[in-house]
Amino acid sequence: MVLIICVIILNKKIMLVIGVNTLWSISNAISLPFNGTFMIHELNFDMKFIAMVTALYTVVRIPVSFVLARIADKTTFSKMLIICFMIKLLSFAFKIFTVPANGKLFYTIYHLLDAAAMGGINSAQINLIYDYVAPENRKNALALKQTIYGFVGFFTTLAITPFFNFMQKCDMVVMGHKFYAQNILAFISLLIVLANIIYVKKVVLKLKPYTPEG
Repeated sequence: MVLIICVIILNKKIMLVIGVNTLWSISNAISLPFNGTFMIHELNFDMKFIAMVTALYTVVRIPVSFVLARIADKTTFSKMLIICFMIKLLSFAFKIFTVPANGKLFYTIYHLLDAAAMGGINSAQINLIYDYVAPENRKNALALKQTIYGFVGFFTTLAITPFFNFMQKCDMVVMGHKFYAQNILAFISLLIVLANIIYVKKVVLKLKPYTPEG
């Protein structure tokens, strides 16, 4: 088992593909865990509104996933992933400027754009393994991808929490508008998603997809 893991880790193409997943895990883990406190404490949403937004998330995500799947079939999963990350960029942009005054509108837009993006992100990252990795290595590559995602996500949230707690104590006012710790974390996540788009374009798209002929 250890030998198999070493073979996977030493495979440059596999690790470059998993790099997309790693950056995604970081961007997600920085801001997602703090959404609950943002809705309840800073934005002061009631549970009825939270339930409605959550339901809308599912309503949007399911049909969008079919549209994105068709795009992937006509192009590639790498190119479809870029589209999803661009939607995610837009969603984080709305979250950066979400405050109590516009909370219900801006957070709903953020949440629905997130649903649209997630309609393709998870499946695209799995299918990247199938696009670039030989069949005999796919099972182990997928297992390693998920393991790295979990570890990176956990330690990213652990590392960012003290910064989050510090920012909550700060009075952040820019041009007369108060910003919250979650707005700052959304901005950081946006930058990492932007880096991931560049990474997919400059690195992953230049990799040679797997073919039976090698």
